Amino acid sequence: MMGNTEAVTREEFTCDKAPNFWSDPRSKSVWHTPRPSVVIGDLPPSTEVTSSFHGGSCHSCFPDKQSHSINNNKQIFILGDEFLPPKIGARGRCCPVMRVHQGSFDQHKQVLLFHLRGKLRIRDGSILVIMLTSHLMKVGFHKYQSEFKSFASWARCLMPSIIVMPSIAPFNTGHDLAHLISVSHLFHSLQGEFLGKGPVDNDMSYVLWRPLY
Repeated sequence: MMGNTEAVTREEFTCDKAPNFWSDPRSKSVWHTPRPSVVIGDLPPSTEVTSSFHGGSCHSCFPDKQSHSINNNKQIFILGDEFLPPKIGARGRCCPVMRVHQGSFDQHKQVLLFHLRGKLRIRDGSILVIMLTSHLMKVGFHKYQSEFKSFASWARCLMPSIIVMPSIAPFNTGHDLAHLISVSHLFHSLQGEFLGKGPVDNDMSYVLWRPLY
């Protein structure tokens, strides 16, 4: 984004280098939409969502679909899109993952409220990690940062003792320069805020931030 102008408008936005939302076979083994019987706020029925949990239970960790509660202890919740796997962890040791295809902050808010109304309880000290890569590429860094701050304020009003933090999902090579500029802006913002104040070449964490493949 340059000034108040989006680097890529919503009408023009394409991200053909992004992973297919359903390419991971585990996508259909977790809770997912669209399905006729599920209404999530005022989201269109065609909205594509996966969640490694439903309400306060995870049904994704065990091959036999054995469930376990995610309500009893503080958790690291990961909110993202097609750049993330549909589930992380196994056999009762997991990070709950919620994905919306090219999802915005408002869409994630509605899906999160859907689960909270379905008996999800997010304990004090839990962390919401936000990685909306497609949305970042769509709206640009400045608008994304503004929307993140609004989302974080909303989440902390709802759950005062949680931590909400932005992050960047691993991403593949080949993306358009306009998209990568937005990712670079967020990366350098995170580096300055969370990874230390010194020069880049003195910060060994820097080498961890690069395209995965």
